[in-house]
Formats: sequence, C-alpha cells, structure tokens
Amino acid sequence: MSAAIIPLRDDQWDKLAPLLPGKRGDRGCWGRDNRLFIEAVVWHTLDGSAWRDLPLRFGKWNTVYTRVRRWDESGVWRNLAVELYGDPELRALIEKIAAFCEQQRIKVEQRKMENERRESCGAPEVKAGKHTGRAAKAGDMALHWLRLVGAA
Repeated sequence: MSAAIIPLRDDQWDKLAPLLPGKRGDRGCWGRDNRLFIEAVVWHTLDGSAWRDLPLRFGKWNTVYTRVRRWDESGVWRNLAVELYGDPELRALIEKIAAFCEQQRIKVEQRKMENERRESCGAPEVKAGKHTGRAAKAGDMALHWLRLVGAA
C-alpha cells in the first residue's frame, strides 16, 4: 500500500470479519482471503487508481473488481456501514467504499444514457476505457482509405 493508505488494523478486522459474506461456513462460494480483498478495495478506493493498476499482491484486479461490483449490487457495503455503528472510523471507511461504488454506478448509468441518446441521433457510441474518443464503425476504415485515394 502507498504510504498514505494504511491496511486494516487487527482490531478493525476482528469487528469486520464476522459481518462479511463469503466466509467459510456460509452458503455458496467463499473468498480465499476476505481480509486481503477488503484491503484491496480500501487501497483502490483511497488511491483512486484504475482497477488494472491494483498491485499484484491483492490478486487479479478483475476478480477483485467483479467481487466489489457483486457486493455493491447486493447491498453488502451499505449493510456493513449500518452494522458498524459502534466503530466510527471503520464505518467511515466502509461508507467511503459504498460512496465510491455508487459514484461508479452513476458514471456507468450516465454513459449508458449518453450512448442511448447518441444511438437515437445516429451519432457514434462512446466506449468506456482509455480510448473514449469516437468509436470505430465498420465502414470507417473504408471511408478513410477512400478519402486518401480521392485526395490523390
């Protein structure tokens, strides 16, 4: 973790661990290391880096991202914030994660609405990711070459 991001203390983990889904004994799948997962989410939320920049010690970034999204969709982060009313520091941290997830969900919805609006106007779709410029359409390459040939 970077110098500004401190991992969970043992006393915080002791309060948080029994509240988490995916522990041994729960129905369905269980996480290999819930503490490492929570620390990965804390690192990502507080660092603000892209998911693909998650340090390798936390595991595969896509696995962590998928689990964060699933927990967000099922309300785990908000439920944890409610359950942790007795620890204001830990609750604030979980609330930051919940707020971050909500912001991400809003961005996705806005992008989806923008793409739907563009589609209805016949404008090209805006893709997520580092190439957020004009999306290539099937005929773009042919048009490009026709312009080059026509200009000659």
